[in-house]
Amino acid sequence: VTSLVALFTLSWQLAIVGVLVIPLLIIPSRTAGKVRLKLLQETQAKNDEMNQIVNETLSVSGSLLVKLFTSEEREFAKFKGVNEEVRKLNMRDTRSGAWFNVIMGMFSQLGPLLIYFAGGLLIIKHFDPTLTVGTVTAMVALVNRLYRPVESILNLSVTFTRSLAMFTRIFDYLDRKNTITNPENGAKPEVSAESAIVYEHVAFGYDPDRLILTDVSFTVPGGKMYAIVGPSGSGKSTVVNLIPRLYDVGAGSVRIAGVDVRDFDLPYLRQCVGSVSQEAYLFNGTIMDNLRYAKPEATMEEVIEACKTANIYDFILRQPEGFDTEVGNRGLKLSGGEKQRLSLARVVLKDPKILILDEATSALDSISEQAIQEALEKMMVGRTSIVIAHRLSTILKANRIMVVKDGRIAEQGTHEELLALGGTYHELYETQFRQVIDAETAKGEAAKATAGAQQEASAFRDLPEEARRRLEERRAALAAEREALRAAGVPRLDIQSLGTAYDVRRLTVADIADVYGLARTNRKFYETLGTRLTVDGLTDVITRVPEGAGANAKLFLGFFDPVDDGYQELVAVMDLIMGYPEAKTAFIGWFMVDAALQGQGIGSDIFADVRASMSAQGFCAMELACPAADEGARAFWEAQGFTASGEAYYNGEYDVVRMRRDI
Repeated sequence: VTSLVALFTLSWQLAIVGVLVIPLLIIPSRTAGKVRLKLLQETQAKNDEMNQIVNETLSVSGSLLVKLFTSEEREFAKFKGVNEEVRKLNMRDTRSGAWFNVIMGMFSQLGPLLIYFAGGLLIIKHFDPTLTVGTVTAMVALVNRLYRPVESILNLSVTFTRSLAMFTRIFDYLDRKNTITNPENGAKPEVSAESAIVYEHVAFGYDPDRLILTDVSFTVPGGKMYAIVGPSGSGKSTVVNLIPRLYDVGAGSVRIAGVDVRDFDLPYLRQCVGSVSQEAYLFNGTIMDNLRYAKPEATMEEVIEACKTANIYDFILRQPEGFDTEVGNRGLKLSGGEKQRLSLARVVLKDPKILILDEATSALDSISEQAIQEALEKMMVGRTSIVIAHRLSTILKANRIMVVKDGRIAEQGTHEELLALGGTYHELYETQFRQVIDAETAKGEAAKATAGAQQEASAFRDLPEEARRRLEERRAALAAEREALRAAGVPRLDIQSLGTAYDVRRLTVADIADVYGLARTNRKFYETLGTRLTVDGLTDVITRVPEGAGANAKLFLGFFDPVDDGYQELVAVMDLIMGYPEAKTAFIGWFMVDAALQGQGIGSDIFADVRASMSAQGFCAMELACPAADEGARAFWEAQGFTASGEAYYNGEYDVVRMRRDI
């Protein structure tokens, strides 16, 4: 203001000339502000991308993954590319700032230049006889005094506009509302081992339009251990995360000791709940630091007792530094089982009344799992516990098991009750314990094979001398053929490439049991073998092979026909022995599950597809052994192109004729 008053007092004409330059200073400031705002926004986005790469690739897990997949060069190239983009954006921002200063400097010098020109013109032409050189010089000094604060204000405007790029991101975060808030005067009811957990028609979804849980209702009595199982992605972890209010229900309620968890004092609620997840997280510090994270004021006696309960105390004593042993970033220096047990000890030290175990023994070896199982059993005494597990072995001792499927409690009951239902739990049990079941089945089959061998030996002793001689000759010939097979490198049939419209897979005892009822209609194909019609007997029939055949070259294949609702009906069973009786040939056994299907030509169609696939894989011939007395079976195989390839021979139980055809 004082500069303007002085200017117009000395010469109003020159003052107008000087003031007219000020609007020109605004033009570059407006343009520079917009350009630099856009550049800074792009730079911030690229900086975030670069920081993400650094955090991912230099973290413990990320660094290990990069090394295992030898991706160092690729990750370095990715970082280098983003870093180069950040550098270019910063250089553009710097250049835009420099050009802004240059243009502002040019316009700032334009005012004095015009005043010198206008003043000289007025003096020379005598338009203003009172004007002197001293006045013009004073005017220039005053104009510079006027431009400097204007230029500073405009610079501040550009700086503020650039800052909006960062402020926008910060305020966007700060303005987000925390959906999990602590209620005023929150309730602190007495939570004890007798306090029940009640879910009443709970619905929840991370996205309101897509619910994960739809109508979940159950009650966990105080002091009991309930288990939750179900397929991956069914919502098991979501169910338990509602207890400590990591999320709030969309509908319904979760109650502890009769009080809705949303009415609890939030810190008090979470102090009452202890959780052990499948990923045990440890801070970069000592074992003691991580243990006392749950209870900073814990005494040494309490820490030791918690470690003993979690079966980790002996391990700590074996370390040179004991409780002062560094665990590394995220527990890098410890094994998975050791980290998990430290995590359990930390929860024990917290002494919660409610215990949540979310896949606490996942991905552990059997020894570590056993140690943790023992620790868990100790922990759950006197606490209300909810266990989530994919390994059903971890929840077999639960008081009750709940099966979550499609966002609902599909089944609940004891282990035996759920198995009897034959539903989702039975399917999970069959899937996850299949190896154990198969092992037990194999033991039973081995026992039967031993008994069969003993029976066969007894029957062999009772045979007439001529029959025994013929059988011994046959066994010797088969043994020689087996040795030749082994030396010749017999091709193996790839069942995944069978050219058939049916679903082909290896048969199990369970498959045979499922079709036993249907197989009763097809007796004529095996009754001549003298086998009684039982599940075990049926298995014996389709697994019967000529003496001496190598079991390792044998496939029992089922041909399944898909029907409604994903159910698959077994149509036929094929018994294949690769490379028997000679290289590039195969022995075949066969029966249709339902005899009526055979009359429809289904058996012939399947057989044609199998032959085409075997031919493509290098097999040239097929051979089978048909009971000589079963004229119907011989007629069937003759219709399939088989012809007798020798005289009938005695297999120890009945006469058999060998039949053969080229593929």
